[in-house]
Amino acid sequence: MKMTLIVVFGTISLAMLVFGAYEYFMQRRLTAGAHEVQATITESNISISRDLSTDGTSDASTFSYSPVVKFSYELAGKQYQGTLLRPSSPGGCTTHRRLPRMN
Repeated sequence: MKMTLIVVFGTISLAMLVFGAYEYFMQRRLTAGAHEVQATITESNISISRDLSTDGTSDASTFSYSPVVKFSYELAGKQYQGTLLRPSSPGGCTTHRRLPRMN
């Protein structure tokens, strides 16, 4: 029994270590070629979500708060707008899009 617990928790610990290292190096790779730009915040708000207690013994609930920010910026002469406040995965979903040229 003791050996089983050691194997289970050892495996979980190793998996967490590998995942953490992967995330660390992925974030380093994503930000390695980053360019500093001046951005203008065009909209900001706070999203509030409420999770009700599921144990049925109380009316307790948990509130979660998340920033919602829209911004625009220029890079290499092109206008962009975005909502993502942290780097995204390569090939993943991005929330930056090029703005149409204003003449």
